[in-house]
Amino acid sequence: MMLNSENGTAVRLEKASFSYGEAPFLFDVEFAASKITAIMGPSASGKSTLLNL
Repeated sequence: MMLNSENGTAVRLEKASFSYGEAPFLFDVEFAASKITAIMGPSASGKSTLLNL
């Protein structure tokens, strides 16, 4: 886990990518420090994959 005290970022993923078969996805995501963040989505939408990065 990275903590950037300048902007309050606890975790940042830049240009992260992963794919299941031929369905790739790319994203940038940032989780703020001292905030509660919910990861929600349907079954097999990549929630666990995101948390395992």
